Amino acid sequence: MSPIRFITLSLLLAGTTTAQVKTGETPPPKKADGAVNKTGEIPPPKQADGAVKVQPPKPAKAQDKKPEPVPVPVDSTKLLEMSLEIAKRERSFLQEVANSGGLLKRYNAGRNLAKEMIETFSPELAGPAMPTKTKARLLGDGEKKKLAEDVIFTVESVPVTQKEYDVTLAYLQSYPHKDSIASIETLAIAALVERKAGQSIHPKRAKGALQVMTELAKRVKAGQKFSDLAGQYSEDMASASNGGKQKHFVRSEMDTGYAISAFPVKIGEVSNIAETRDGYHLVRVLGMMKGDTPDKDRILTAHIVRYYTNDMKSRAQTQLRIKTGMIDLAFRSDEMRKLAPAQFK
Repeated sequence: MSPIRFITLSLLLAGTTTAQVKTGETPPPKKADGAVNKTGEIPPPKQADGAVKVQPPKPAKAQDKKPEPVPVPVDSTKLLEMSLEIAKRERSFLQEVANSGGLLKRYNAGRNLAKEMIETFSPELAGPAMPTKTKARLLGDGEKKKLAEDVIFTVESVPVTQKEYDVTLAYLQSYPHKDSIASIETLAIAALVERKAGQSIHPKRAKGALQVMTELAKRVKAGQKFSDLAGQYSEDMASASNGGKQKHFVRSEMDTGYAISAFPVKIGEVSNIAETRDGYHLVRVLGMMKGDTPDKDRILTAHIVRYYTNDMKSRAQTQLRIKTGMIDLAFRSDEMRKLAPAQFK
């Protein structure tokens, strides 16, 4: 390039730069991907050919949002008072344990505290309330009119007849009861209370069970095989698969209702329907063995049973009610009422 052309080009470039400085303008910079434009928005980056476009997340709709749970109001004052009371009792119980070593008492006290807390703040967890302890009473005139003449007392409105009492009493008198502090008459009443309590607490289930057993008794008399019926209808799963066969029982360890029905039966024959503390039975006698004393007599049986209730917890609660006197026991005469078991006095 000639010197003249070089000078001319230099002057032209210098003039352009000077003009820009004079006006205060700066050439706009090149925009990189993701730079902010004039509107304040960030434009999306350029995508190469074949790239997957990423869609922005859609805003959540109002109806898609789950409602937040409403907190259950708590009476903080009552809760604090209860906590302070528990703390006081805890200190007292700990001192009691330290002084007397009463661990069982301490355990029971803790259970009572837990029960009290549940009943105060979460009564729905406590379940149905147990009936209160009652004393044996006399039947009212209105009750007597509704009952047959041979009914001598009732267990939760279920009648007990004179014949049932006499048979139970005669059976208990047939062997000694050296370990009992109650009279034979009281033991007979207690046995009948146990026998009738399940029927009274579960009347619908007991009624259906009796209907089934009545039909099965007819089938047995008609010649149907006892073991087949036991396998098909007995609710004792442990023995049903073996034709209803059970282990040997000692007389003194047996339910009185079962024993009263079983012992008079000849080997190979079937009893009438027996009432026990758990349900209705048909008993087939398979063998007997004499003991040194009548209470040591042993018997081998098979049975078909339909329970008053299949709920083991409910059966246990029934027995608890009996032992703690939480059963309505009403007698026709005051003489017999005085013979009631101790928990009903």
